[in-house]
Amino acid sequence: MWYEREYIYEVLNHSHLSPNQKVNHYRNHYELTRKDLMVKNLKWYRKNFEKEGKNDEANAIDFFPTTFNLPSDYSLFVEEFKKSPGSVWIMKPIARSQGRGIFLFTKLNQIS
Repeated sequence: MWYEREYIYEVLNHSHLSPNQKVNHYRNHYELTRKDLMVKNLKWYRKNFEKEGKNDEANAIDFFPTTFNLPSDYSLFVEEFKKSPGSVWIMKPIARSQGRGIFLFTKLNQIS
């Protein structure tokens, strides 16, 4: 079945599908399909393993690059930025697709 997201929220949350039925969306899919939210969830997942003392599992989740969500993580980003002068950084806008708005920078004054 192919439904709009709103229909799924309104109707399918209160009904059950047959075992052979599939839906093309699922609740909160954007938590994994948006870059910023996926990283937020991966960090949360890893932190939960660390709290539980499951260090092997936490280390297995350490596969994504150091990531910051600006402007909220700006001070953390500046701290990391200063540790590696001359490095090239990638800026990816939130909720865009097909590479639109992505650019490289090497200086803080190149971002706003």
